[in-house]
Amino acid sequence: MGTMAPQEEVLGYIKQVVEKPHSRYQDADFPERRSHYTPFILPKPYNRTYLKVSIRYYRRRWPFFEKRGAVNTAYPTDKIKPGEKQI
Repeated sequence: MGTMAPQEEVLGYIKQVVEKPHSRYQDADFPERRSHYTPFILPKPYNRTYLKVSIRYYRRRWPFFEKRGAVNTAYPTDKIKPGEKQI
């Protein structure tokens, strides 16, 4: 059984991907979501995969009608999801 990284470390990786993604994609199944990918950021044994962070965006109605987002999910993956379009 593998060991898990401390929560603060994992949150640091997620923050890095959100702030400086290697690539960004429109989610194939959910139009309000964007997928941010960064390869080789995770510690061993996951260092040969991407860290995918899915962000769900929504519009705030008041006071400025701005677009906001929140992390929906984050996980390691071997490849970009089929059907996603790079933005």
